Amino acid sequence: MEIKAIHDEAGYRAALAELDRTWDAPKGSPGSDRMEVLTILIADYERQHHAIEDPDPIALLESMSWRRAASPARIWNPASDHDPGFPKCSTGAAR
Repeated sequence: MEIKAIHDEAGYRAALAELDRTWDAPKGSPGSDRMEVLTILIADYERQHHAIEDPDPIALLESMSWRRAASPARIWNPASDHDPGFPKCSTGAAR
């Protein structure tokens, strides 16, 4: 595969496939250099076309609360007296 800019999904998939083929190239080899260039091109394409936005902090806490069946306060202090699943250290010091 000739290395060139990625302009569409077909080029993106082809670059991913080529990256997979060169993944185990020894460091400093032409394959390693090829892999490095492909990684940069793929990352740039993903940043432009498959961006993942940062989560809303409140929504993230609510999601964590739901998954742990806990209140947001217990997420910040999991060793609270209200959570028997996280016993406190007897010495009061972190181990």
